[in-house]
Amino acid sequence: MTAGGFQRRICVLTIAAVAMVLGSGRDAGAQVGTGIDLDREGRIYFTDTYHNCIWRLNSNGTVMLVVSGVHLDYLIVSEDGYVYLIKDGIWKISPQGAMIEVLNSKQFPEGSRPLCIDRQANIYFINSDDHSKHVAEISKRTPVGKVIVIVGSDRERQDGQGGETPPLSHVNSAICAPDGSLYLRDDQTIRRVAPDGTISTLAHSEDAAMAEDGEERLVRTMGMAVDAAGNVYVANYWKRAVMKVTPDGLVSAMATAAWPWVPVGVAISGNNIYALERMGNPYGLSTALEVSTLADRLGSPRIRKISPDGTITTLVMVKGNRRLAVIIVPLILAAAVISVWLMRRRRARRV
Repeated sequence: MTAGGFQRRICVLTIAAVAMVLGSGRDAGAQVGTGIDLDREGRIYFTDTYHNCIWRLNSNGTVMLVVSGVHLDYLIVSEDGYVYLIKDGIWKISPQGAMIEVLNSKQFPEGSRPLCIDRQANIYFINSDDHSKHVAEISKRTPVGKVIVIVGSDRERQDGQGGETPPLSHVNSAICAPDGSLYLRDDQTIRRVAPDGTISTLAHSEDAAMAEDGEERLVRTMGMAVDAAGNVYVANYWKRAVMKVTPDGLVSAMATAAWPWVPVGVAISGNNIYALERMGNPYGLSTALEVSTLADRLGSPRIRKISPDGTITTLVMVKGNRRLAVIIVPLILAAAVISVWLMRRRRARRV
């Protein structure tokens, strides 16, 4: 084997070993948690898909493990204090920490998948498989089991701006607003579904929701939140920023995150914005290869608060398994040393 071939094999084996160690304990093909919400007492609940659990940040700054052994993306705190989850079905966690199944996947409307849950425990579903419909069907299931179709059912809804409704294409994130409307991230734009089913597209929302060309821009989830004034906040992992879209289409960055941090979820309480962040691009090769992924195991995710005056405060950073560094860091350094040595040796032979 040539020096070049040996060098390449060393690099491949090192990358594979690092990816294997970093990937242990999590589903590499699963979603990245965007779930973050606050209860009436101001306690923050947030998902942690790297450690397969849900945490609660108490008002005194302590972090408590709410439930472990769950890998999910979405959560919301209802008015009754229960934390609702979407995980192979609909679940809720009682204030005492007990997990209770609300709805199993066999009870979902036929061909539908859950989108989100509001604070009154209404569950919203979307059925976009039937291409004969003018628009995808969106329904709401009440806590007593009544199903109400909001969009679809062979009804044509007009766009709020006066034109015919563009069909929903790739809805992958949704949030319930205080006024009862739904906000959807549909491909590269944000759409609003009013309580009467009217669909409108937020002006310039593509500036806040844009990811990148290719597969990422179509299917990847971004966390969103809506305040009482109708301002939409998007945790855009690709732009490493929490973006704000006003009802009249003004787009601005409320906060940016320096590498390797990226925002993946956002919540609102009062006049404060809370961003759930993790390290590394959650949807690229960096998940396995960037040094940030190692750091992710050492300390991630984190919560940052954005105050009305623009002040940004880090509230908590979850500590990971620091013992992994004992294994991974020497492995990376050894591969780097071998790579440099082989390169110099090849150059010396050429001379």
